[in-house]
Amino acid sequence: DAVLAGLRREHEDMLAQAMSQTPTPEMEAKAQNIDWAMHDTFIDALGNEIIAKAYLVNSVKIRLIHQERFRIDGRVVPVMQEHLTVIEALESRDPQKAVEAISRHIDNARRLALQI
Repeated sequence: DAVLAGLRREHEDMLAQAMSQTPTPEMEAKAQNIDWAMHDTFIDALGNEIIAKAYLVNSVKIRLIHQERFRIDGRVVPVMQEHLTVIEALESRDPQKAVEAISRHIDNARRLALQI
């Protein structure tokens, strides 16, 4: 609960900041770190070394090869909103709601990566 509350607070604060001012490179860098930290938190929470290693290898490769397509630049508000939907689903302890929220997030990331 404390971890989810911290993630929610970070995302809500960033969303409020992004909605109240024009994004700056510094804001987008902070938002990118919040984005990556949430993903890392979820992977770590699984406690599965195989998944953790696969995620790490893939995320490093993707970030290096397609850096411009995986950055949050210009998309702070929708990304923070999407993450908050995932966090809300986890807080609700409703497995179906959580699966749907994370599935939408993964699909959106896939679409962005493939530029479709």
